[in-house]
This record gives sequence, structure tokens and C-alpha cells, in this order.
Amino acid sequence: MNCTTIFRRKKQGRRGGLRTDSVLSLLVAVRIYLWNCVTVGRRWDITARQALLQWLTGFARCVRRRDFDGGRVYFSHRVVGFGSYARSCYGLEALVNRQWRKVWPNITGFRFDLRAIRYTVSPDQRLLCAMVPWRSIGYRPARSSFSRCGRLTVVLTWDPHGGWPALHTHYSLNPGTDQT
Repeated sequence: MNCTTIFRRKKQGRRGGLRTDSVLSLLVAVRIYLWNCVTVGRRWDITARQALLQWLTGFARCVRRRDFDGGRVYFSHRVVGFGSYARSCYGLEALVNRQWRKVWPNITGFRFDLRAIRYTVSPDQRLLCAMVPWRSIGYRPARSSFSRCGRLTVVLTWDPHGGWPALHTHYSLNPGTDQT
């Protein structure tokens, strides 16, 4: 079973299959692993790093411009997203409507800290997992501003017809950061 299979499966009963808590355990394990390593020393690592940087800068540009349609091209239609606003979103439409449309209009200056990227690439070069801090300016309903910082865990998969779409993203706010 590979990661793509895990993301395709839905929660199943006692008869077998993968349970939601198993997927969450896998994601936690990936996050812990990423904090302790960075893939280096392989020729294809440069290509993976370039792809990751392009993904992060391109998607951040879409967030800043509030370009929802442009942001879609960076994601698989079957993405599983955990957000800073929505707990969990299954599928691209849910991610756009329940997370992006709630957050993007209320922030400015969204950026990833590209100097602090941690990532690894699978041996078959088809799966890239990364963690990177991000920051933006959030606005309260009274329009007063505050620093809104957090971190992203993203799982990208190689698609020869569409580059590196995200299968999973997890945006979380740093502890103590205001939601609104």
C-alpha cells in the first residue's frame, strides 16, 4: 500500500481497510521524520527542491492575490486538507470553500519562510513531503491587524501530466496566534 492508496480510502468499519486514525498516525510519523532530516546528496534532490520551491512560491502568490482558480492547479482533486480554520476538508472543492474562502479575504502578505524548509523525497522520487513555516497579517472584524504565523506540512506526488499536485496539506497556527 502506498500513500496515494491511503488518501483514496475512506473510513471503513470493522471489516478491514484503513481507519481514519491510521491515516492521522501516518501523518504524525511523517511530520516527526521531517523535523529530523533533509534529503541531500542525490542528483534528483535538486530537481525536487526546485519543484517544491516553485510550488510554494506559486501557491503563496495565489493566496496573496486571492486567486482561488489559480490555487486549484497546485492540488489534486482528491486532496485531504487540515486547515487553520476548517478542521478537515476532503476534496478540493471542500478545501476551497471551507478553508480558502474563509481565510484568504482576511489576510495579507502571505509568505513561506523558504530558508526554513525541511523535506524528504521517497526513493522512487514520486512522493515529496515538506514542512515550512509561513506568515501573514490577519485582520479582526474591526479591521485591526495582527501577526498570523504558522506552519505547513504538505505531501506532493509526482504526476507526469500535472507536475507535483498536493495530496495533503496541514496548515496550523503557531500556539497563541489569534484565529481572527
